[in-house]
Amino acid sequence: MSMPTYRQIEAFKAVMEVGRVTDAANKLHLSQPAVSKLLANLELVLGLQLFSRSKKRLTPTAEAQALLREINKVFVGIQAVTRLASELGNMRIGELTIVSVAAFGQRHVPRVIAEFLKKHDSVNIGLHLRNSLDVADWTASQKADIGISMMPVDHPAVRHEILCEVDAVCVIPIGHRLCKKRFIEPRDLAGETFISFTPDGRLRHVIDSVFERARVSRDLRIGANRSTSVRRPWPNPGPPSRSAKCSS
Repeated sequence: MSMPTYRQIEAFKAVMEVGRVTDAANKLHLSQPAVSKLLANLELVLGLQLFSRSKKRLTPTAEAQALLREINKVFVGIQAVTRLASELGNMRIGELTIVSVAAFGQRHVPRVIAEFLKKHDSVNIGLHLRNSLDVADWTASQKADIGISMMPVDHPAVRHEILCEVDAVCVIPIGHRLCKKRFIEPRDLAGETFISFTPDGRLRHVIDSVFERARVSRDLRIGANRSTSVRRPWPNPGPPSRSAKCSS
């Protein structure tokens, strides 16, 4: 059994909506004979009389009315799918998972999300704070859609770009011997108690390499896995702290 074509159904629906073949042809940007032929072929394929013809006028039959109800159900579904595809393409609906290091995820990323939701208010967003290693793993494994890290992620499944560049700073107590220095070099911290990141962090290795190249030893007794923890006062912190730029 032959199946009706989309064009035949479209022509039938247009005629049922506007009532005249001429008006339906204008709506579909077709000629009147083309629409008439589509209707005739549809009746032939279905084996039904859809219109009674009298004095060049078409009157829908009961079968045509029943067919139109079913066609409308299908067209509503098609329109819903089309609308969904458009909204997904414009990121107006859906879900977005973001994983970020705490340094950005606690203050900056929420502000960006707030601006994003002004235009995409139907998107559900999940924000997770993790260390740089987890950011890389989550992004590469597609557990997260977007990862924000302090370090670049070298993985074939991940496309990365630099969002910003910031200076590294050394946080020291006010009154410390290095307070008056605008720039602090690795040699200035020789023998100092140095609060750094835990050894499993990529940023820790970058920092360590700077001191290794300068052949400077530090007193490494405290480590933390987040920058917010590294810069917090620890036991017996002394006076409030200030920061100075680091120079390698």
